[in-house]
Amino acid sequence: MKVKGVKKLFTVSGVLGLAILIGLISDSSGAVSDTSDLVTFQENRLTLKAEKKPLGDVLDEIEDRCGVEILGLDERTEEPITFFSEKEPLEKALKRLLRHLEVRNYAFEYTRTQLRRISVLPESKTAATSVKLPPPPRTPPKPAADEKEKVVRVVKVQEDSQAEGLDLRTNDIILEYDGARIRSAQQLVSAVKKKTPEDTVEMVVVRERQPFRLVLNGGLIGVNIVTVSVAGEELGL
Repeated sequence: MKVKGVKKLFTVSGVLGLAILIGLISDSSGAVSDTSDLVTFQENRLTLKAEKKPLGDVLDEIEDRCGVEILGLDERTEEPITFFSEKEPLEKALKRLLRHLEVRNYAFEYTRTQLRRISVLPESKTAATSVKLPPPPRTPPKPAADEKEKVVRVVKVQEDSQAEGLDLRTNDIILEYDGARIRSAQQLVSAVKKKTPEDTVEMVVVRERQPFRLVLNGGLIGVNIVTVSVAGEELGL
């Protein structure tokens, strides 16, 4: 009788052990965040299905699947977001995502014709940001507040252009192009004509007295411009 009891005890213990093991496997697999179908990217079209997902997971998936790094949102990585996009052109979808996140200022950076990086820019000079953009090229000495400077102002942004992708806006001032200070519309047109789409060009833009740098392809920018005279203080230098 003792022998049978012992055999029965081991049989029950084995069943319990197996049940516990199965439970542990089930719990551990359920604890892993599944992002396998969060982002799909085919033929330059983005499908994004994020429902209360941490922003950091979304940005990591976009970088892994689309090859586009989004910088400047480090402090918001744990923020849950809900955002959907269905086979939408990549740049259009990402611009809509940034608007959804209430991001106003950002720069699109390209390698040849491919979007490679989006840098979120500070809202103002005093706003904190984790983005480390290269400093703008050297500029002339700051003019007196009442001294007039000739500059180039954007009066219209053309649709489906580099300018639209860079989020250039009406009344932006194009201060420098490819390291040269721009003082007239004709000067900018001549400089642009010397570049090809294979070139990479740096451009310094002033918006609401805040200068920032953008990186774009050479060739057509996609803006209508005019030469104007402004007070030095408007350049924010």
